[in-house]
Amino acid sequence: MKPPATRMKDISPSLIRRLFDLAQGIEGIISLGIGEPDFDTPTHIKDAAKQALDDNFTHYSPVPGILELRQAISNYLSEEFGLDYRPESEIVLTCGATEALHDIMLAYVNPGDEVLVPDPGFLGYPEYVRMAAGKPIWYPCPEENGFQPDLDTLNELVTKKTVMIIINSPCNPTGAVFERKTLEGIAEIAIDNDLLIVTDEVYEKFIYEGKHIPIASLGVADRTILVNGFSKTFSMTGWRLGYVCADADVLDAVGLAHMFTTVTTPSFAQKAALTALTGPQDSIKEMRDEYRWRRDFFVKELNKLDKISCIIPNGAFYAFPNISAFGKTSIDFSEYLIEKAKVVTVPGNAFGNLGEGYVRMSYACTRENLKEALSRIREVISI
Repeated sequence: MKPPATRMKDISPSLIRRLFDLAQGIEGIISLGIGEPDFDTPTHIKDAAKQALDDNFTHYSPVPGILELRQAISNYLSEEFGLDYRPESEIVLTCGATEALHDIMLAYVNPGDEVLVPDPGFLGYPEYVRMAAGKPIWYPCPEENGFQPDLDTLNELVTKKTVMIIINSPCNPTGAVFERKTLEGIAEIAIDNDLLIVTDEVYEKFIYEGKHIPIASLGVADRTILVNGFSKTFSMTGWRLGYVCADADVLDAVGLAHMFTTVTTPSFAQKAALTALTGPQDSIKEMRDEYRWRRDFFVKELNKLDKISCIIPNGAFYAFPNISAFGKTSIDFSEYLIEKAKVVTVPGNAFGNLGEGYVRMSYACTRENLKEALSRIREVISI
């Protein structure tokens, strides 16, 4: 039997999936591991999809997506952030932000190229790089720096093989929101070394202090590839709709990768996304206000627990508490909580070397479950 392609040998199975598998069949389990909103997709968005189905809008759309939706995305980015992307040639709809990231790597990473990825950072980034036969290089975002990138180290990590920097703000798993001076420093490094910037902004609506700053607005739009989507903002994870924006000459190669990856995104889901962007936005504020309450409550209570410390995340819906005082690895601590407390968390080392000694806890669950999870954790760590 022929073995898998060599590019697959370094791809790591998701630690999140491993922990979820371990939790299967345990009665009364509470999951703080899920990375999606716990709210339903708003009714008016679902109604738009139903109408599209009734109208038989179920055939292939144009490869980059229906023009009306690309125009709505262009209008949103212009009105909200002053960014200028032409809907005809500088926006492509993808099957989630994850497909966008995959397509970008296929389009711009050659075998042996190096891509700078945040540590801790979303666990998919290094795997997308490896699948394109590139080499992920971790740049540190340590807790002592508020989980902001260490710019001096980031600059030192650039070599002749470096082609790209990936950033994620607000960040999964830490909830860090990159400050303007941080983004300006990254922009300067990219300009000095002629690097592309890939910016994952899927959590941009969930910021609790301050305002989202797209790095493309800081003089580097020509070398920035912006990735966003509808999954988090509109609680549409299962709809699989993301988008990627860049200058036309940069986006051409990404669009070609998209064409031969998924061809296009579901047509009726695009109609729903159009309604999401152009219709009532009340649901976003409602989710953000609820997440803020949960964050404030959850982090305050975490910091009351013995041997746990947690800085306040400014965005997304994750807490990233430091559990190193327990003397357990992140995996051992997560498995302990599943077995003894029936609470699922994600080991921090799933997100990079600097994630060791931490666990990710999502507060995208009900207040009741958060309170119960805290009670269970308090009980088992005091034994």
